[in-house]
Amino acid sequence: MAKCEICGEEFNHVSWKHLRYKHGLSLDEYRAMGHRTGVEKDCPICGKMFIPRRRRQITCSKKCGYIYISQTYSGENSPAYGKEFSHSEESKRKISKHNARY
Repeated sequence: MAKCEICGEEFNHVSWKHLRYKHGLSLDEYRAMGHRTGVEKDCPICGKMFIPRRRRQITCSKKCGYIYISQTYSGENSPAYGKEFSHSEESKRKISKHNARY
């Protein structure tokens, strides 16, 4: 749980709404005062501690996010695993027509 350093209320994360309407501050002003808005998490890829900026953020950076996605959704975990994909005759014509221009 994250705690508002001004009033002591506890939240999953200190929201901009709470800061704006209860204290008249923006998130940037609150952070400039040295306060944190969320709970630290471990990045599953590099192990670095970070405070998520989005509710569903899993990794500390885009780089780690790309690695996480490639590891998580590869092989049997891929939504496309075991499915056969083929182009329809119409899409094949469009593709060959597009490639003919170049």
